[in-house]
Amino acid sequence: MARRRTAPGLLLAALALLAGPARAATIAYLAQERFLEIEEVPSGAVQRVEAADFSAFGATLVGADGVSTVSQTSSLTATRILAAVSQDAADERNVESSFSVTFTLDEASPFVLDGVFEELDTVTDIHEFFPWNEVQIVVEASLMGPSGTVAAFEFDLQADCAFQQFCDFTSPIEATGVLGPGTYTLEARTFATLRLAEICFGFLCSNQFTVETSSDALVSLDFRLVPEPATLGAVASGLLVLAAGARRARRAGSRCAG
Repeated sequence: MARRRTAPGLLLAALALLAGPARAATIAYLAQERFLEIEEVPSGAVQRVEAADFSAFGATLVGADGVSTVSQTSSLTATRILAAVSQDAADERNVESSFSVTFTLDEASPFVLDGVFEELDTVTDIHEFFPWNEVQIVVEASLMGPSGTVAAFEFDLQADCAFQQFCDFTSPIEATGVLGPGTYTLEARTFATLRLAEICFGFLCSNQFTVETSSDALVSLDFRLVPEPATLGAVASGLLVLAAGARRARRAGSRCAG
């Protein structure tokens, strides 16, 4: 009978191991700026919507053409940040979907940052050919910390697309490591300055053509803190102790029954 009384003690010891590891690092939010904006050209009419606090945010704006859109969905928890910013717009408007969150970590923690950034429309930099008809498309994401850049991803039409070459891209976002205690900023942004121009040449503009621009871009981010390996090991040890205690209890019960 004495062996039977030891089984609850083993169970309590195993539960203590499960609960015993130091608490996981958590995210404490300091500031955020999350918004969508469409500015029509040449009227100057502006639509804008922004997140008021740290709660989940989701919105879509539609341009005056009834087709162009900018969108964002984002959410913030104690261990995970999700964000998706996108634009699908054309001709004669400035569009932007911007996500920026500043937070602190109370202790060091491993992290994973993954996602994708892409420009799906084929685009070309025409600025050198038509300098008065500026077109800009920027798609970017970054994680900045106390010591500088942790991870950064960017496509800039004018910087990264050679003159008279057509560009599009899809690239994964992949970063892992350990973040120390401190303050960090996670950002994702899609921005475009889009123009429509009627170009004429020849005697009395006898020849004409239209320069149209568009951008179909997306950045999605999944940032999360992951458990320390030591924590996982302690959980595994606790489960082994539970299993061993259960086996001894069954053996003791069998001998007593015999």
